[in-house]
Amino acid sequence: MEEKKILTFEELMTGFARIEKMQEENAKGFARLEKMQEENAKGFAELRKQAADTRRDVDGIGESNGKFCETYFYNTLFSSMHFGGKDFDEIDKGLKRSKKLQNGKKITGEYDVVMYNGDTIALIEVKYKVRKSHIENLKTKQVSVFKELFPQYDKFNFYLGIAGLSFEDNAEKEALEQGIGILRPKGESVEIIDDNLKVY
Repeated sequence: MEEKKILTFEELMTGFARIEKMQEENAKGFARLEKMQEENAKGFAELRKQAADTRRDVDGIGESNGKFCETYFYNTLFSSMHFGGKDFDEIDKGLKRSKKLQNGKKITGEYDVVMYNGDTIALIEVKYKVRKSHIENLKTKQVSVFKELFPQYDKFNFYLGIAGLSFEDNAEKEALEQGIGILRPKGESVEIIDDNLKVY
């Protein structure tokens, strides 16, 4: 049977000193870890702030682009008061309205350019870049919500137009096939294609 070694007092003290040193190193390691975690938290907070600032800047640019486009196309229509072979008497820009329904829900509509005469409304949706989804939204949701918000025009004929500084692939073709007019830049003026509009 192997005899157990009995440690001397000096050996015990040396062992305790090593344990103390290890505990100190561990404490320093935890302190460094805590500091790294704090720095990471500050870094993430700064990153979140930068992301929010960037998002706000991008949103601001998008809003500015949208207002520029709306004014650009509005000025052309304001000058002519003509669309789809019809003359119009009134024009609005940035028309907004909300209405509470009987079931308690609320509907809201926003229309970039609206022109009126005795029996016809022209709704012109303006986008920086026109996508097919904008065309679909215009002919379905935008018209029906307008009639709900402005019931005095419910029986009017509706002509639709989509205006943009650029169009995604096949968006112009889609609009024309749906009987929706197109407004787009051409040189220093605006080209309006509104020969075969459908009444909505």
